[in-house]
Parts: sequence; structure tokens; C-alpha cells
Amino acid sequence: IDAQWPSIMLSAALCDTQRFKPAETLMIGRSFEKSARFAYRAGMSCLLVLDTLEGQLQLTKEMRRECLPDYVAPSLGHVV
Repeated sequence: IDAQWPSIMLSAALCDTQRFKPAETLMIGRSFEKSARFAYRAGMSCLLVLDTLEGQLQLTKEMRRECLPDYVAPSLGHVV
């Protein structure tokens, strides 16, 4: 069982049950390690909201490779 977040099994289940295509999906989140990595592993684009960025900057080199977002916004208010 893939019990770690971000779960590849969860993304596959979401794609299967909700019938969306990862290449056409935008993951919006506030965490490099969770949201951006989930999107990367699932083949989705990612919008990272920076309003809770503090404390997330101490990432390992390996984590940075999987955690680079496609888009960045200073807050959700800048997106809506």
C-alpha cells in the first residue's frame, strides 16, 4: 500500500474515478513538499500559493527536483 503523501495510488484512483486527465489538471496548494510533489508525481501542473511558505525552504536537493511548481502566486486572492 502506498501510504505516504503524496500518494501515487491516490492520484491514480482520482484520475480513474473522477475521469480527469492529469495533463489537463492544475493542482493548487501551499506546500512544496506535499502539493507540488503530488502534482509532479501525478503528471499535473502545479500552482503554489506562497502565503505559508515560511519553514518550507529547507528542502533537500532531491525534494527540490520534484517540488518545483509550474506557477506561483503570493496568495489565493491573486488567483481568483
